[in-house]
Amino acid sequence: MAQVEVIIDSIRHGVPRNIWIVVLKEKRADRYLPIQVSEAQADILAGELQERPDKSTAPSLFLGNINVAESDIKCITIRQDDDTFYANLVFRDKPFEVRCPIGIALALAYRVEAPILVDEATWQKAALTVNWDWPWGVADAVLRLAKPA
Repeated sequence: MAQVEVIIDSIRHGVPRNIWIVVLKEKRADRYLPIQVSEAQADILAGELQERPDKSTAPSLFLGNINVAESDIKCITIRQDDDTFYANLVFRDKPFEVRCPIGIALALAYRVEAPILVDEATWQKAALTVNWDWPWGVADAVLRLAKPA
């Protein structure tokens, strides 16, 4: 299945709906994928992006439960089923994938500089192209267009 490589563009907080959105950007184009996450996942990811991980909820603690190291991560894959996004950790030299909370998966991908891949079907269904004539910024535009859960 074809996949689109993305980077983490931003983490946005929607007011007054009080939702947290992680905005992923296509690596080679101006298309964006907003994914709603919990406040806890947004905090973990923000901490990782700002290089101040919270040791009590660090993403590496997740890996201890499945007995693998950060260096074993090959890539992160994201897909959507029935309006819910799922992330999988794909390991090097290991014949398995592990489902993971999106915020944790993205934090791990950022930490180890692993590619973040979104399956093409999800990308075609949920990605947004921003109109540059809008009076607000890209991340705000994506947040305004995101569907509430």
